[in-house]
Amino acid sequence: LLNSPGEPQEVLQRHGALVRQLARIFESVFHFDWIKMSKPQLQNDFSFYRRELGKNSGVPDTPVEDSTASKISMFVAQA
Repeated sequence: LLNSPGEPQEVLQRHGALVRQLARIFESVFHFDWIKMSKPQLQNDFSFYRRELGKNSGVPDTPVEDSTASKISMFVAQA
């Protein structure tokens, strides 16, 4: 899309479906980020989950490993 020859307007018209799909991806990402920012209890709930995970560390077949839970927690905490 960026390396396509021609005027920007022509490129957008030729690759309309690709541009539309890219716009949908951006819309989904922005919507998800808005939801994440408008729900601070999500971070609190996940922190509680991580504390409970630590208490049950000896239990086999935990759904989420501690390292994965840490990564998710950092993702949720980012503003």
